[in-house]
Amino acid sequence: MASVRAEKLEHELLRVYENCIKSRLLDEKLQELYYEGRTHILFSGIGAEVGPSIIAALLEQGDYFIPHYRGYATILGRGVRIEKIIGEKIGKNIGLTRGIGDAAPFRDPEHNILGYTINLGTNFSIAVGVGLAVKLKKEDKIVAVFFGDGEASRNTLGGALNFASLWHLPILFVCLNNGVSISTPIAEMSSTKTVAERARGYHVETETISETEISHLYERTKKIVTSIRDEKQPFLLEIKQKRFPPHSSNYDNHPFLGSMIPKDEDPLFHLETFLRRSSVSNTELFESHEKINNLIESAFAEALNEKQLSEEDFFSIYHDS
Repeated sequence: MASVRAEKLEHELLRVYENCIKSRLLDEKLQELYYEGRTHILFSGIGAEVGPSIIAALLEQGDYFIPHYRGYATILGRGVRIEKIIGEKIGKNIGLTRGIGDAAPFRDPEHNILGYTINLGTNFSIAVGVGLAVKLKKEDKIVAVFFGDGEASRNTLGGALNFASLWHLPILFVCLNNGVSISTPIAEMSSTKTVAERARGYHVETETISETEISHLYERTKKIVTSIRDEKQPFLLEIKQKRFPPHSSNYDNHPFLGSMIPKDEDPLFHLETFLRRSSVSNTELFESHEKINNLIESAFAEALNEKQLSEEDFFSIYHDS
């Protein structure tokens, strides 16, 4: 039984690994376009792919997502097509919002991805509204809302936690705590050492886990998701990360690559090491990497060949809807 369980965990984490690689390679390629002047501001998620990939893998297709603006692991893990993300970033009609979105235009109703409002703090209210709708409709669904430690300082988080706890809403609050808000350390913004401890005052269960604790993060998240679904209660999961790239592409004059991260600090390297210590061979990992790299290249070729949104189409979005 133990060997079967270990084999299943290995298979699930290999899927998580492939999503992390996909997110990282896409991130690096989009940065190339930015420094060629072909796309607008980017918020790199390199070095912070594991936590969002695990959550995306463990939630069901019918669940709702409000992703974070940094990186692509969450939406890729939900099945969003790569060329749609690329198309959005370079203003093509194939894009998620037909190329007219802001810096984080991650909206895809097909995959229950509700989008991210760039006004920090408003996403908590949206999550509570969707969670209440799920409860009133008696749906067996979870709402996952992702946010950083900087956004956690917005006063809407307290109201959302209180309402979610009071009304027993099935919401997974995911704080991706990288310890810095733009350039301000969390110690200068928060009187608590963790974001999780704030939620306990609203009787919301919490847990704080490092992103490098691969198997522990996966197993605990799996149990947390099951608990939310069964008990219809909110939970705040705080994932301790480290932000390796600058806040945005506006803060540097060259791309940030995964190879710039010290290996022992890279959660993706920890995941790769875990898989190697299981029974996943170097050949399997290499083949996964090559397969995904080819997928990324193909998606870029497709997106670049797509038509730009025309002026007529642009105005029709507003006048015909």
